[in-house]
Amino acid sequence: MQSGLYSVALVLAAFLLNALSCGISYTFGLYYIEFLEVFKEGSVVTSWIGSINYAVQCGTGPMASVLANHIGIRWTTILGGLVTALGLFITAFANNIYVVIASLGVITGVGFGLVFTMGTVAVAVQFDAKYRPIALILSQSGISIGAFLYPFLCEYLLDTYSWRGTMIITSALTLNMVAAGAVIRTELPKSEKDVGRPSHHSMWLSWKYWLMHAHSFFIYFGTIAFSNHISSYSESLGHRYSLSVKLISVHAISGLFTRCLVSLLVKFMDPCWLLSIVTLIPALGQFLITIYGSYISLCIGSVLHSFVFCALGPVFLEALMRFLGPKDFALGYGCLEVSMAAGALLGPPAAGFIYEETGVYQHAFYFTGSSLALAAMCVAFLNCDPSKAPKDVIVVDEVKADVEEGV
Repeated sequence: MQSGLYSVALVLAAFLLNALSCGISYTFGLYYIEFLEVFKEGSVVTSWIGSINYAVQCGTGPMASVLANHIGIRWTTILGGLVTALGLFITAFANNIYVVIASLGVITGVGFGLVFTMGTVAVAVQFDAKYRPIALILSQSGISIGAFLYPFLCEYLLDTYSWRGTMIITSALTLNMVAAGAVIRTELPKSEKDVGRPSHHSMWLSWKYWLMHAHSFFIYFGTIAFSNHISSYSESLGHRYSLSVKLISVHAISGLFTRCLVSLLVKFMDPCWLLSIVTLIPALGQFLITIYGSYISLCIGSVLHSFVFCALGPVFLEALMRFLGPKDFALGYGCLEVSMAAGALLGPPAAGFIYEETGVYQHAFYFTGSSLALAAMCVAFLNCDPSKAPKDVIVVDEVKADVEEGV
């Protein structure tokens, strides 16, 4: 059953899962400022919190798939919500930065990864090719909405309850993911015709696929570093803390509109060229904030950088599907997450190291902006001509039937 109340409820549940998981994790730059002041461990060590969290999220995809096959999508999502709440709760009682790295970085990262992966899978298998793009856009818009609203809530909580109280309240807030997960149907659908079907691993011999690995590494290297350091950079320029944290909200809400805009363009442009463009624009945004230090310039740079949501989302997935095809897509995307995790792990500490060694924040953004420019170059000349795309066909009716049988 594709239509009906369940489809609406599923999209709303996935929206909430994305808002709470990715929305909160994308605003870790707020806590970065707090942890620098409280633990006084320096930019490099403190940057590991956000980078490890993002890396663990990306690396949790294969584990989420295994769990879904054994206990179902619903229970995997519920488990992710409980693990997230536990990690945040433990963080509230941390007495050194290394406990925070373990709890907020690793434990919470595992929870966020389980929740995000299952929310995306649940929507993808519920809708056919006609409605799947709009369903994914609506559900993934929760990322931007969550990242837009949470900084305002976080700022109020930090002023009222300190960072420890904020962690406890956020832990309770993420328990809503358990309720949202309960909406999802349990079974991961399988088609009998897929049993015993041979896997096509020619992608490992494709230079295009390895360029996508390079793109994934460089874009996460530059993007996660920007998210972690933009608020701290703004404060270093003399802007008030309350204004600095709002840059994350500007970045998030503008990402909602750029994601929808570019998703429409993908029907009329070569996805690889479009992917290169929406990867280069965020690089220009990072270079802009190093030239002009006014708050307006920082806002404009954040808006330009929000195009990265397109490079990580619909355009990237469409380009990957064009030359991998449905048969290799799941495996290919899962392996690309390893490169994403590596970039997310190394980017923020590298930016922090450059800042500590040079004492100039602009040098860090030169470096991470160059990383995004390299990512754009990696995919600029890939051929995404639809006429040369793999001819594999997804049998939607079979998947829909399997979903109904699993209810």
